[in-house]
Amino acid sequence: MIFCGAGGHAKVVIEAWMASGGKITAVYDDNESIKTILGKSVSGKYQPGKFPDVKLLITIGNNKVRKEVSTKVSNPFGKVIHPINDHFTFCKG
Repeated sequence: MIFCGAGGHAKVVIEAWMASGGKITAVYDDNESIKTILGKSVSGKYQPGKFPDVKLLITIGNNKVRKEVSTKVSNPFGKVIHPINDHFTFCKG
């Protein structure tokens, strides 16, 4: 999975992904001062051609920015479901 965004929202999503046994291919963030997140390297700005078939999550908390980014990425979108979900039913929305 590729993650676009390495701030607070990304930490929650990446932790859920890792808890489910998911593999992190890359983490990107336009803020070049962010070098790592949860022990993983942050690779700077999104590189659409580097892993073209790997699913991506936009892990930016700001809805407006997340929507803008969604129009600029070319990877297929992925999803994360925390493995501790005994109390919930998930439906296609």
